[in-house]
Amino acid sequence: MKSAIIIITGIIFILLSTSAHAVAFGASPATLTFDIGKGDSLEKIVSVSTNSLTYVGVSYSISDEIKDLITVSPTSGLKTKIDEPLEITVTAKSSLFEELGSHMGTITFTTTPTENTAGGTGSAIATGVAVKVTVNIGTVKAVKTAAASGTKSISSGLMLAIATIVLLILAAAMFLTRPKKKSKKK
Repeated sequence: MKSAIIIITGIIFILLSTSAHAVAFGASPATLTFDIGKGDSLEKIVSVSTNSLTYVGVSYSISDEIKDLITVSPTSGLKTKIDEPLEITVTAKSSLFEELGSHMGTITFTTTPTENTAGGTGSAIATGVAVKVTVNIGTVKAVKTAAASGTKSISSGLMLAIATIVLLILAAAMFLTRPKKKSKKK
């Protein structure tokens, strides 16, 4: 009986002595808001971090609602570990023909294993974190934000639109004020 208890205690000790390590994974800030005009772009930084002692690979996906407005860099070699956060540049860029208003979506960052777990006692489980993204294009909020930041120049997109309108007005004025040809009667 004593030997059975010793064996069971030994087995329990061995099972409990194998350590499990939960890896935390996060992104900061949790939300990004871009206030831009048509044809403009703006960059912001997201810091992706972990408490893992070994490198954790990072991948990302951009939701369909904002995939045409958002780019992320770098695009390859993404990895992080404790005390080495990954700095990601997120750029919002709109075309001159982009729909005005607020466009909302997410960028989801996901862990990917970088080390082989074969022969080990554990397994790798991917985890992810979503950053909420709002892109305000040409809205009143975007104009107020630009004014509050002390912007003294017109955005390149707005300047191009104004120049196009002025040229069209000048062309129409020249067409309407051209001398009329006298018709010859036979």
